[in-house]
Amino acid sequence: MVIIKMNNKLKRGFSLFEAFVVMLIVAIFVALMANTVAHRPKEKVASEAHGRFECYYDSNGKLYQQMYTEGSTTGRKLATKEIGFEKEDGSIEMKKVCEFVPPSYAKYLIIDAVGGGAGGSPKGGASEGQFVSTFYASIERKYYILPGQGGKRETGANAAENGETTLVKNQDNDVMITANGGKAVSSLENTTVNDILDCSITEWCTLEQFDCQITPTCRVVDGKIEVSYCRTKGTYITQKLTYKSEKSDGTVEMGNPRFIVNNVYTKPKNANTWVYHDISQFSDYDDVSLDPTATYKANRPDWTPNVYDIYAPSMYTMELLMNTTAEGDDPNPSNLHRIIESLQYTSKIKDANVGQGGGKNQNGSAGGVLILW
Repeated sequence: MVIIKMNNKLKRGFSLFEAFVVMLIVAIFVALMANTVAHRPKEKVASEAHGRFECYYDSNGKLYQQMYTEGSTTGRKLATKEIGFEKEDGSIEMKKVCEFVPPSYAKYLIIDAVGGGAGGSPKGGASEGQFVSTFYASIERKYYILPGQGGKRETGANAAENGETTLVKNQDNDVMITANGGKAVSSLENTTVNDILDCSITEWCTLEQFDCQITPTCRVVDGKIEVSYCRTKGTYITQKLTYKSEKSDGTVEMGNPRFIVNNVYTKPKNANTWVYHDISQFSDYDDVSLDPTATYKANRPDWTPNVYDIYAPSMYTMELLMNTTAEGDDPNPSNLHRIIESLQYTSKIKDANVGQGGGKNQNGSAGGVLILW
């Protein structure tokens, strides 16, 4: 028997079990690092800081200001800055104002202002101050604020007073915001263009020769009533009208009687609305008998302006909703006071009732300003 011997070499390496253990450890590390590798760390974004500034008179007539920022406050303090205001006679009167410097990080300002409320009378409450809200994306370096004083109530021979205007100026003495004071014992007869709450065209002439297929509109611009309407079939024009004036016979007319009929009346169930009828087409007729004069009206005593009048069509009917004295005996809170109440924060400005119209036999409250950012 032949015996063959083989020269076997000794080989070294990982066993199957050892390889499995190594792979298991690597898998665990990969699993732990997967979330870190797949997601980049998020950059921290600095939150926008917010705050508010208040300017108002207290019940003793002292002017206060206070700034609140996140986590801090300047504390309520008396306003000491004085600047000059021009009076009607041209002289300059120095008055104390709130001085506000916006924080450098503020990207915008919302300035809410209200004029002083009017004083009440034995007949009832007076109207609150006008509310104005303005958004500024670019920040001025400094503001000066003068809230309007509230009107005093009627006492004996002294009639109830209107509220004063609230002003916000910049450091260049330019007026940025004006909020008018409320009116005492106001009625349609003594309203001004500043009392117009809403302007609307309720009807207009659609006869073929006058219809240019464009809806007429109206709005208040720079103390004038701007009306745009179809003058003819091919003409759409815009005219600015003076609000109104009173004639010697006591009737009230628009400042441009050539365009607006001179008999102005109110709706029976709405004492806050003026209704005007434009009769501008009268000026295009050569026949003077068709002109809206006393002679023409005498011949047609039952005539009233109408957009489809066969002889002289009225181009449009315009209604102006006016701000007149509020009814009732209670004080009339301002919109700014309502906003302050809704914010639900603690502040002395709530007690000031800024811009509130006085109730029956009560003084009106001074105006105020709230700035948010």
